[in-house]
Amino acid sequence: MSIENLGRFEKIVDGRIIPLRDSTLKLDFAELQALNRRVMHMADWIAKLDDFLKLSERDILTHAGRISHEQALQKAEMEFDKYRALKADEPSPDALDCAEPIGSRN
Repeated sequence: MSIENLGRFEKIVDGRIIPLRDSTLKLDFAELQALNRRVMHMADWIAKLDDFLKLSERDILTHAGRISHEQALQKAEMEFDKYRALKADEPSPDALDCAEPIGSRN
């Protein structure tokens, strides 16, 4: 879900309006099912998740996709390598804690 869509789902808790994301909607639904002591089997969850996607006007994948498992692993590893390279250039949190604030030297 894009940043623009985050504010489109809200719930009211204790008189406060709280924004919801797709993942919290599913968790809220699961909690409600548990509180109502409704048994949910995997087939039920698949149907409910499809309903959530339809409700939010999302496309439902009806096939295995076009990317193999191996291609997905390669892509994930490549993206993680990029992330690792970016993080390597940043100072560690410990280094930041030990650094003197600029202008504090006399």
